[in-house]
Amino acid sequence: MRRNRWYLFGMLALILVLSMTLFGCGGNSNKGDTSTDSSNQQEQSNVADSYPKGPVTILVPFAPGSTVDVTARTLAEMLQKKLGQPFIVENQEVANGAEALNTMMNKPADGQTMLIHTRTFTFLIAGKQVPYTMDNIIPVVRLMGEPAAFFVKKDSPYKDMADVMKAAQGKPGSISIGGPGVKSINQQVMMQVEKATGGKLNWVPFDGGSKVVTAVLGGHVELGSAAASNARSQVKAGEMRYLGIAADTKLPDIDATTLKEQGIDVSETVWRGIFMKEGTPQEIVDKVANAFEEISQDQEWIDFCKKNGQEILFLGSNEFSDYLTGEIDKTAKFLDEAAAQ
Repeated sequence: MRRNRWYLFGMLALILVLSMTLFGCGGNSNKGDTSTDSSNQQEQSNVADSYPKGPVTILVPFAPGSTVDVTARTLAEMLQKKLGQPFIVENQEVANGAEALNTMMNKPADGQTMLIHTRTFTFLIAGKQVPYTMDNIIPVVRLMGEPAAFFVKKDSPYKDMADVMKAAQGKPGSISIGGPGVKSINQQVMMQVEKATGGKLNWVPFDGGSKVVTAVLGGHVELGSAAASNARSQVKAGEMRYLGIAADTKLPDIDATTLKEQGIDVSETVWRGIFMKEGTPQEIVDKVANAFEEISQDQEWIDFCKKNGQEILFLGSNEFSDYLTGEIDKTAKFLDEAAAQ
């Protein structure tokens, strides 16, 4: 009986020791998790605080002097004031911006290289012109936009796009039109106009809207298609005329009728947005997005957009990502239809 009693006491003592050990380990584990969480939060804070670590490159997929280039240089100055490091614009006007995107993707995912692009970006992804999907790319913000436009030299015989397409119906492919890139947003707008009117034009690609304007002025093509702001100064100087803009309503700062007013039911916004490589720390993405949001409300930026015929269309990273999904789907549908023709 006594042995059984001592045996029972021994077992109870053993259970008590084991219980204390287990609870003690659990307590230490919880304390360790709290310490780790605190350490991670501090590390994340340090990542944001230390960004940028030196000059940041903004890749521009269009020629110097183009609207996107001028926009990037304006943003670079404003970002430098906000974030305390130089932002350097680098032009890589080849292959609809594929080269610029490739350059960004071959850089470290540290936020030191970013890309500004337009609606044409969706053609790179939907048309599989690059070996990337949106799983590899972070949409940081959408900034602004403007309508696609058609323009000619001041002495052109065409008074508007309805006039051009009427002539094109009688001589398909004989009227040359210059625009940025192949399978680009501007070529899409042209093809939508062709579909709506039954006329056929001859598309001649150039590396950026500024080169399109030069080609039109030099008589190398009969008309041009690009974002409206590319020809803005030449139109104001009386050297060129707009034939129409792909907008839903007439815009106060652009002396042109809409395609819809001419009986051509086509409307398209050429937006501009910022992208980074997937894997860039979220803290850096957030810091850059916040800086752009502050800029979008800055009077200097508001004045710049108004002066250049731009509408501020700011979207944060998540909203821009959702918006891009629809834009890429729309582009994919267009490319399928174009391939079937």
